Amino acid sequence: MIRTYRSLLAVPGAARFSAAAFIGRLPVPMLGLGVVLLISARSGSYRTAGVVAAVTMLGYALTAPLAGRLVDRFGQRRVLLASAAAHGAGLLTLMSATTASVWLLCLAGAVTGASRPSTGTMVRTRWAHVLPSTVPGLAEPGPSAGKGPKRPKGPQGPQGLKKAEEAKGDKGDREAKGSSDANGQVTTEERIPSPSPPPSVTLEAAFSFEAVLDEVTFIAGPVLVTALATRLSPWAGLLCCLVLTVGGSTALALQRATEPPPRRNPAHRGTALAVPGMTVIFAVSFCNLVGVGVLDLAVVARAENLGSRALSGPLLAMLALGSMAGGLWYGSRTWRTAPRVLWLRCLGVQVVGLVPLALSPGVWALTAAMFVAGLTVAPIGISGLVLMERLLPPHLLTEGMAAETAAMALGAAAGGWLSGTVVEALGPARALALPAATAALAFLIAVCCSRSAVPPTVDDAAPAAADSRLPPGPESEPRTPSGPYTASRLQSRTPPGPETESGQPL
Repeated sequence: MIRTYRSLLAVPGAARFSAAAFIGRLPVPMLGLGVVLLISARSGSYRTAGVVAAVTMLGYALTAPLAGRLVDRFGQRRVLLASAAAHGAGLLTLMSATTASVWLLCLAGAVTGASRPSTGTMVRTRWAHVLPSTVPGLAEPGPSAGKGPKRPKGPQGPQGLKKAEEAKGDKGDREAKGSSDANGQVTTEERIPSPSPPPSVTLEAAFSFEAVLDEVTFIAGPVLVTALATRLSPWAGLLCCLVLTVGGSTALALQRATEPPPRRNPAHRGTALAVPGMTVIFAVSFCNLVGVGVLDLAVVARAENLGSRALSGPLLAMLALGSMAGGLWYGSRTWRTAPRVLWLRCLGVQVVGLVPLALSPGVWALTAAMFVAGLTVAPIGISGLVLMERLLPPHLLTEGMAAETAAMALGAAAGGWLSGTVVEALGPARALALPAATAALAFLIAVCCSRSAVPPTVDDAAPAAADSRLPPGPESEPRTPSGPYTASRLQSRTPPGPETESGQPL
C-alpha cells in the first residue's frame, strides 16, 4: 500500500499540485461554520447566521457546474485566479458588514460561495491528465509521459526502404547511443524519453489519495476554525479561510506544466448532463448525501439520548476514519472489474454497512457502527469518479465532476434541512435508519438505470474490443481500461476492422 502511494507522488509535479489543492480546499468545511460563528457573535442571532451560511453554500452548489464549464473552455489558470480574487473580495465584504442588513449579508455570502474555487475538482482532472491511459495501444500520455518515436526523416518509397534496411544493420550501434525507442525500433534521431509513471500508478490510487485528503480536511477544518474564532477573534476563522483559499488556488494556478489544456474547439459542444449515465450518477450522489446530512444531527441526538453528548464529535470522526481506511485500501488494489460494476458493488455494500447504525444499543456499539458505515464512503466516491472519467469526453470532464459535487452539496443541504424534522418525529434511534433507506434508494436507482444509461461501447464493449484489435502495448499483462476515452475517441484511434455485433464500427 505504501509503495503504491509513494509511486503516485513520484509522478513529476504531482506532489506540488496535490499539496496546493489540499491547502485550497481545506477551508471547504470551515467556511459555513466560520460564517455562523462570526455572524452569531456580532449580531447575536443564530437565525441570521444560519440563513447567511445556507445562502453561501447554495451559491457554490448552483454555480459549480458553470465554473467547471469555464475551466474546460479557458483552462484552470484563468478561472482559478479570477475566482480567487472574487472570493476574496466577497469574503472581505462579508467580514466587514457583520452588523448590516440580512439582505446585504446574504448578497455577500452568495458572492463568496459562488466564487469559491473548486480546487478539489481541478486536482482530480489534473490527475486524469498527467496519468496515461492504461488501454494498451491507446495511451494518451500527459506531460509526465515519454514521447513516442519520431518519424524517420528522408525520402519515402524505394529509396526510403533501402535506407531503412541499412539502418537496421546499425541497430546495435544506435542502441549503444540510446537512439532506439521504447519498442526497440530504430529512429533516425537521437532522443531521451522523459520518465513515465510506473504501471502501479492508476486513477483509482490517485482518487483514493485525494479522498483521504478530503477526509483530513473534514476532520481538521472544523476544529481549526472553531479554535481560531473562539480563542483569538470572531474574524480569525474566516480570515484563515481567506488566506488558505486564495493561497492554495494561486499556487495551483501557477503550476502550468500539469494543467490540462483548454478545449476551445467549436465542435466541442454540449453539456455533461446530456452524456448518457451522468444523470444517474448525479441522482445517486444526491440520495447518498441526503442520508449523510441526516446522519450528522441524528448521531448528535442519539449520543445525547444515550447520555454522552460529548462523544458526538468522536462518533462523527469515526465515520471519517472509516472512510479514510476504506479509501486507502481501495486505492492500493488493482481492479480489473468494469468501473460501473465496481460502483454498483460499493453502493450495495454501503446499504448493508449502514443498517447497524439503527440497531446499536449503546455508545460503543454505535462507535463501531460508525466506523463500519464509513468504510464505503470513499470507495463509492472513487468508483463514481472513475466511472465519470470513462464516460465524459475531455472537454466536459471538469464540468461533470463539478456538477457531481454540486449534487452532493444539494443532497447534504436537503438532508440537513430534513434532519431536525425526522429526529423530532421518529426519535434519534429510528432516525438513524434513514441513511440506510436513502442508500437503498440510491442503489435501486443505480441498478435500474445505469445499464440502460451507460453506452456499452464506453462501459465495457469498446475498450475490450479496442484491446483485441490493437497491437499489444509495452506491458504483456492485460490491464483494466481506464482513461478519458469515449466511443468517438476510440473510433478515431482504432484502425479499420470488422464491425461489432451491433453493426457499429469500433
